[in-house]
Amino acid sequence: MPLESPVWRDAATTFNGRIAADGLMAWTGDPTQAIDVSFCAFGGSPLRAHRQHFFEIICLDDGALRCQVGDRLLTAIAGDLIIVNGRLPHTFRPLQSSRVEPPRAVVVSFQPDEIYTSESIDAASWYLLPFLARDSASVAIVPAQTGVPAAIRDLAARLAGELPVRSTGARVATRTYLKMMLVLLANHLVVRPAAAAALTRTQRTRTRLQPLLAHIDAHLDEPLSLADAAARVALSRPQFTRVFRDAMGQSFVDYLNRRRIEQAQELLRSTPHGIADICRRVGFASQSYFGLVFRRLVHMTPREFRRRAARPLA
Repeated sequence: MPLESPVWRDAATTFNGRIAADGLMAWTGDPTQAIDVSFCAFGGSPLRAHRQHFFEIICLDDGALRCQVGDRLLTAIAGDLIIVNGRLPHTFRPLQSSRVEPPRAVVVSFQPDEIYTSESIDAASWYLLPFLARDSASVAIVPAQTGVPAAIRDLAARLAGELPVRSTGARVATRTYLKMMLVLLANHLVVRPAAAAALTRTQRTRTRLQPLLAHIDAHLDEPLSLADAAARVALSRPQFTRVFRDAMGQSFVDYLNRRRIEQAQELLRSTPHGIADICRRVGFASQSYFGLVFRRLVHMTPREFRRRAARPLA
């Protein structure tokens, strides 16, 4: 059910502390879950430019925002929707106006593996089309008059009403609401020739990478260099670096580390194994480096994560 009385938080106060020195923002939601909804006000201190390994759908409720994504400058007004794939540094600032109240927006954040791990290659490519298309920056804003933002805003409210997830039913509901949003976006974009071509490219590339992705999941405890990964799909290192980023929305090293940390999270949740043992099981040779990567991606230590994850679902 929709959240009746959301708590609006200042975006800069909430998120600037999660942005590392290199501009990478850590996951903004509950580290034990892959979907989050924030109710943000864009006033006061500026939000730092940042990039991230998760995707965002931003529904602007009121006011107007100046959106800088890479070297592009876009304007969103009340009722519009903003698509953020996180690959390029981006930030949002309120437009100078006579408004007393700051612009407010509902931000739906999700980890792409929420889709990758539950769908076929073709289906995942369809769901994530708005975020993985090479020309996605050109369709970063969906205007209010299309009707799509209003429908997604309603689904976002329903999704927020299921958070935090405390039951299997709530987990199913949040994933379903997210997929409904993604279908609305994909259906809106696929009628554009450029987007349809991007979908075909992404599906073709994902198919080529699938044996490598399956190998990674089956052998997380084994070392895998960029050169070895490129050889597995018969590409040179420069070609592989470009192809992998285009298809997956992140670098190979970032993807590999994230998959290892996700497996570590699962082991911390569901097994009594010690942290040093889990470190080895997910392919980290150094426990100190494992802890560093874990804190960078999850924003807490493995021990803290295990304590927070010890909440049984109903």
